[in-house]
Amino acid sequence: MTVKVRPGPVGTPLTRWRAERLQELRRTELEHIRKQGEQWRTGLAGFITVILTAALVSGRTLITGHRPGTQVVIGILMLAAILAGAVGIFLSTRAANGFPPRPRRLTTEDLILNDRLAARRGARDLRTSILAAGAGLLLFTAATAVVWFGS
Repeated sequence: MTVKVRPGPVGTPLTRWRAERLQELRRTELEHIRKQGEQWRTGLAGFITVILTAALVSGRTLITGHRPGTQVVIGILMLAAILAGAVGIFLSTRAANGFPPRPRRLTTEDLILNDRLAARRGARDLRTSILAAGAGLLLFTAATAVVWFGS
């Protein structure tokens, strides 16, 4: 079987621009994800501070008028909200800083591949941290609702 190779179409300014833009996006992808991770980490730390402050300041006074079963539900919801926020902070910190690699001798191709894999891991960690933060907010809202409307 003979394979014939022919030249492809001539590049246009638009196709060249697209190729250059794609290379630039790939080159800065990891840096962009790291910055987003830092911003989410800061926001989640503030969120956890609000939850802990609300829990510590109000303390037992908010739940003393409730039945023991309702008090347990409030406590579980608050604890789950704090844990979800902590998971979010951990994952956003890992997205911002990466995970320490094992020392080894790398080629240029390995370095490029490592950056691509780190960007993928960082993006996955960042998405998961956002979901954890949303779950924490939902749990905190549920705990507040039980405090207000539970009996």
